[in-house]
Amino acid sequence: MLTLQPTFTSNYDPELVALLRLALWKVGVWDNNTSYGSLIQNLQYRTIVNGTPLPPTKRQKLVYGVLTVLLPYALSKTEAWLTLSNDLSPAQWKDRLQRFITASETLLSTLSLVSFLSFLVDGR
Repeated sequence: MLTLQPTFTSNYDPELVALLRLALWKVGVWDNNTSYGSLIQNLQYRTIVNGTPLPPTKRQKLVYGVLTVLLPYALSKTEAWLTLSNDLSPAQWKDRLQRFITASETLLSTLSLVSFLSFLVDGR
């Protein structure tokens, strides 16, 4: 019987989370033009062109995949590297990179909140 050591999941956590996000993106956005949570509510992503709702293009779907799968993966790997490397050789550029990542995550969270509130108010 195959048993997984606790260190396996902690060592490969960013990769496992990225695989799960990729699977949800593929099944949801790529195949059905919606995220899994939106699918439950029967909502779909649309692009309005000249007043006509159209499904998102492949390019828009790929950009969404990059922003929701690859970017979080890259951020988590960078943060892990910064955490480990700070113990070995602290440097000023690493501190600036860490502050940039933290500020970017805060901005992304704020924009997500604004988008959600906009949806609640406007319904689109």
